[in-house]
Amino acid sequence: MTNKLIELKASFTNGDLTKHEFLQEVSSLNDILFQYANFITNSQVEYIQVCGDKVFLQARKTKIKLCLSRRDFGLCSNVLLALDHYEEKLWQDVARILGQPDIFFDIGGNVGYFTLFFRRIFPKSKFYFFEPIPSTYANALKNFELNSVKDIAMYNIVFLDKTTKLEMFHSDLGSGGSSLRNLQGLQDTQKIQCQFMKLDEFFYNNHIEKIDVIKCDVEGAEKFVYEGGAETISKHRPIIISEMLRKWSAKFNYHPNDIISFFSSLDYKVHAMSEDGIRSIEEISEDTKETNFLFLPNR
Repeated sequence: MTNKLIELKASFTNGDLTKHEFLQEVSSLNDILFQYANFITNSQVEYIQVCGDKVFLQARKTKIKLCLSRRDFGLCSNVLLALDHYEEKLWQDVARILGQPDIFFDIGGNVGYFTLFFRRIFPKSKFYFFEPIPSTYANALKNFELNSVKDIAMYNIVFLDKTTKLEMFHSDLGSGGSSLRNLQGLQDTQKIQCQFMKLDEFFYNNHIEKIDVIKCDVEGAEKFVYEGGAETISKHRPIIISEMLRKWSAKFNYHPNDIISFFSSLDYKVHAMSEDGIRSIEEISEDTKETNFLFLPNR
């Protein structure tokens, strides 16, 4: 992408612009900085900072720092800046249900927002973070470093019903939509080979003794994550926070109600979640508007 500032400085250095002309041109470009300063006044963004090669914001309430993206318009930080909210009330409501969990699994962690949000609430919990796309994983690492978080167990893998390597569809314009299916159809979509593993196998190989919360958002493949972790889920009965979209699951030839049936067989109850609250449901219908769901085990 063309950098107007660098071009102007080159023109000044080469003698094509006078000092007065150069300073005037640069000052005109600074106007966008002051537009942003005015835009975030009294918003949920406390400040925006330029540091080295990074531009990041800090959320006012949570104090979480997140890198901004030049291209990824759906990135959590970009959404927070533009819309002045990013599901904060929803996750606060969920946190009140979780008690005091010891072990969190963030499956399909993207750039780390969920892990950072819940780690702030549960600082004594152990977080395991899983993200298969290398560039997205690298961006999560940057966000963790920004927040001086060094105790996250990070893995550049994700879970499925088998251990294998498969190609995922990924676009820098929509990293949150990376999937085993080409869900977004964006122009710059590319195929990237990623490592998949069964949750049961990972749990056994790493000698993990318990698991309290699983958050799973893998763009349509959620059913296969749970099937690959059936033994672990059945034994440890963690609370499950799951995204489920009918349009995405259809790309994988199943319906979200198949996931509900899976958890019902393990004596779980399902609840639909939104900014308006959490409600118990029996199934997902064409009238269901929620896309985030909570599975609670009957103790």
